[in-house]
Amino acid sequence: MPRNEAFINPYRLLRQPRQPKREYRTDLSRLSGYVGELKCLLEVHTPLEVNFAKDKQFNTNPRIPGASLKGLIRNTAEFVGGGCMSVSAQGRNDGPWSLCAEEKCCVTCDMFGRIAGRLHNRGKVNIGEAIPIEYRQHAVVKILQGSPKETHAPFYPRSTGTECYRKFYHHQPSAQKEIPNDQPIGKFQPNLVYPVEPGSVFGFQVAFEGLDKEQLALLTYSLELEPGLLHKFGRGKGKGMGSVKIKIAGAAVNTPADRYQGIAPAGGWPEDVRKTLRALREDKVLDGFRRMTSWAAAPEHLGKVRYPTYHWFKDVETGGSELRPVEEVIRSLPATMADPELPVLGPGGVGAATTAPSAPAASRPADLDDASWNKLDNRMRGIVARAARLTNYKKDSEPFVNEFKSADEEGKRAIVAALVIAGPGPSDKEWRAWAKEKFGTYAPAAAQANAPADARANLLDEARRVLLDITDPKKIGKKLFAKGKLWDKLDEAEKRALALDIARRCEELGQPEQVKKLDIDKYLVK
Repeated sequence: MPRNEAFINPYRLLRQPRQPKREYRTDLSRLSGYVGELKCLLEVHTPLEVNFAKDKQFNTNPRIPGASLKGLIRNTAEFVGGGCMSVSAQGRNDGPWSLCAEEKCCVTCDMFGRIAGRLHNRGKVNIGEAIPIEYRQHAVVKILQGSPKETHAPFYPRSTGTECYRKFYHHQPSAQKEIPNDQPIGKFQPNLVYPVEPGSVFGFQVAFEGLDKEQLALLTYSLELEPGLLHKFGRGKGKGMGSVKIKIAGAAVNTPADRYQGIAPAGGWPEDVRKTLRALREDKVLDGFRRMTSWAAAPEHLGKVRYPTYHWFKDVETGGSELRPVEEVIRSLPATMADPELPVLGPGGVGAATTAPSAPAASRPADLDDASWNKLDNRMRGIVARAARLTNYKKDSEPFVNEFKSADEEGKRAIVAALVIAGPGPSDKEWRAWAKEKFGTYAPAAAQANAPADARANLLDEARRVLLDITDPKKIGKKLFAKGKLWDKLDEAEKRALALDIARRCEELGQPEQVKKLDIDKYLVK
């Protein structure tokens, strides 16, 4: 907060704890260190909008570009690991922190790449697009946004040969419940922001090659931070938006030699990386960073979080006030650091908290039962959920057809089920031909049989609806197999499809033995 004021400014400028050491010289022709992949989850704790394409598209088809994630992670790595100021160095005299323009470069330019005149090197870290695993649209928010006034020296101290600063925002947990809509002020009109709700979860992957132990530890820290520490990301950070927690859900770490010899990655993290990461998490020089990024230490109890007004800046008695250092605003960290629980997505808004979010029914294609859905990993769930929301299956489905080719059996079934929803379905002759060409035996039974589409699709769909309504497997015979019932009206391909569904349903209800009593074993043979 500014000195002698009751309100808290939404951000602080933290002094860079380390100067860059330009000791890396990229040579990917001699690959050393570690290679691998990380599967990550991004959990949304306050409404999130990353301005993908057009604003209004973000909460109807939310995707987070890999470039945006890379900017977030690189910014953190530069602060924590002593990298150059790769963004703000442009046009600013940051002295030792200026963008690497020599043959050798700093740790983060080596990791994430650089372009400096004729000097350039590609990065060793590739961050993919984050796709939703589950999400819900938030109400449209109106916020007034301006450009940083870096000419205001008390709030933006200038970098020198010994000091350099980077901007961080306070978390505002109250934004989980409400972000006040700003009203026009004079000629300034609020922007419309289209976020997703707290409780939304995204999945993305990080691939890396040639990282030494310090770089891999720095990458890991910059992704996950520490327990209780969250990133601020996207638009509206000063209004409390964009508090997110990144978690590494899976890792495959190897050496280049072992990878090229086909030796599988060993379980767990290499011991030298683990030790280096532990040292980062114990480094006292990062205490200011911990105070700014701690969710539990959010300073709402000290006063209202808001930007100073225009008149405040113009007041000669207040306009020259400096921001108090973070150590004065947040004097200590919580005794025990723990991640906040993720809010639950529900029809009535944010409800009770949970640490184990599950994908809502809206994200699961109707043709895919719960047991099959639960067998998919987070990445595949995101792919399937997006496929089900396509509006033009011919124009936009090619990425999903490619994913189908490399997926396992459960993934193949899930992608096809999703694209049945996205397209006109088996009632359309042209769609049946397309599905049969692209998916072969995984295409819906109606497409396989080339039968009268309306009748065939309706019969199988009706049988599946009946099956899903059954809670006692002993009643399957009466509901589906009695003389003249739906089973007798299906063709052979449809019986195979329904038999698989019946087996899964019985297993799901805890009575797999009932399948043998239905005499459908021949339809379950692959």
